[in-house]
Amino acid sequence: MADVADVPEDLTETQWSVLRYMITFLEREHRMPTYAELSEHFEWASPNSALTHVRTLEARGYLNRAGRHLRFTRHVVKVAPAA
Repeated sequence: MADVADVPEDLTETQWSVLRYMITFLEREHRMPTYAELSEHFEWASPNSALTHVRTLEARGYLNRAGRHLRFTRHVVKVAPAA
């Protein structure tokens, strides 16, 4: 898990991990991970768990949705540079 000092106050450690994984995945694959890929990586039983975390990240301003596509906000660059 992330160092507690690194986690933004408005995110849980899991949400922070999801965000960091999405950034890393995008840099490696040049696309966002699917809900199924997120679920597989985090060993969740259902892609619905991934959807819940992604919606929370949207609600907190870390992601924007443009139609069917998700994009990181500029806010993310400040708080979650990829490792």
